Amino acid sequence: MQQKVEARRRDIYAAAAELFSAQGYRAASMRELAAALGMSKATLYHYVQSKEELLTLLYAEVIAENIAVMQAVIDLGLSPAETLREVVVRRVLYTTTHQRLLRVFYEEELELPPAVSRPMQRERGHYEQILLGVVQRGLDEGALRSPVSAQMTANTLLGAVNWTYRWYKPGGPLSPRAFAEGVADTVLGGVLASTIKQP
Repeated sequence: MQQKVEARRRDIYAAAAELFSAQGYRAASMRELAAALGMSKATLYHYVQSKEELLTLLYAEVIAENIAVMQAVIDLGLSPAETLREVVVRRVLYTTTHQRLLRVFYEEELELPPAVSRPMQRERGHYEQILLGVVQRGLDEGALRSPVSAQMTANTLLGAVNWTYRWYKPGGPLSPRAFAEGVADTVLGGVLASTIKQP
């Protein structure tokens, strides 16, 4: 029974991401979401209490999944340069397969109430600090090079990678993996002290 409930909630989250992405959070209504799911509004409220709760859950999902991916790469025990490349590749892969969700994540942040936004920002900060640690270690060990600080380097990489949700075209000439590796090679070309082998 619990598995069915969780599966239904996953369906709701996916439909909410699509609706919020297409119409914008404010314009979308719970009535439209219920209709898209083929359920009554009353049934929808059995699973989630409000549109605001849905937005909060979507944000929490993105942050938790990206921290988990980052930690999984760290746990591989690769060199700083290899770690950074794999983090970028996996981050872009996540973006290419969750474009609607990422559009909501980056463009609807101001819709989060302060009580929710503050802890979310702390969690995002945690992710960024892990990445900063990888960059700093690479610079200290000479595996990476940059004319600016580790913080500016990490921010530049994140900015370039995060924006791919806007312009990646599914069904284009590159597979998601090839696209992700191409982006990694492009954004890391200026900071890698030497070429690294692809995993």
